[in-house]
Amino acid sequence: MSLPGIYFGVESDFYRLGPSRREFILAAGKDHGRNYRTFLEAVADLDAEVVLLCASWNIDGLRIPPNVTVMGVVDHLRYRTLLQQAALVVTCVNPDYV
Repeated sequence: MSLPGIYFGVESDFYRLGPSRREFILAAGKDHGRNYRTFLEAVADLDAEVVLLCASWNIDGLRIPPNVTVMGVVDHLRYRTLLQQAALVVTCVNPDYV
């Protein structure tokens, strides 16, 4: 079943809504335009579980707060499951990255 809307660059059959939600925030991406320093500082004092999917070099030298679970890079099926389950998905972009 497809939802009504405009889909640009999204595989709407594969990335569909999942059957269950959990209470966690998900951030993902391993390109050079990610700003995980600001993101980790922002979530450090939250009373929320945070899951981070990224390459190790994305977070080298950064302090990982205790409420953040770094899962590294996962396969596309695990990624889809996490997207489906997350209460909130955050894209951490560096506005100065070109």
